[in-house]
Amino acid sequence: MSIPLEAVKEKIKAQYLGRSGIHAVGIRRGQNAVSVYVSPISDLEQERLLKEIEEAAAPYKLLVITEERPSLK
Repeated sequence: MSIPLEAVKEKIKAQYLGRSGIHAVGIRRGQNAVSVYVSPISDLEQERLLKEIEEAAAPYKLLVITEERPSLK
């Protein structure tokens, strides 16, 4: 039996949120995917973490959305 999409999202959120520009984690039920929002930086640590997250998201897809972290201004 497969792990529910919401549970996979929560696991990824707990482990990766706030690391190397990762500022949000969500789900896209219509695409059967976990979405990870990252700041537009390009470093080896971020690339490594995204590969880890892709493996952790399986059997679901991983969507990486590059955008600035929201501000309170």
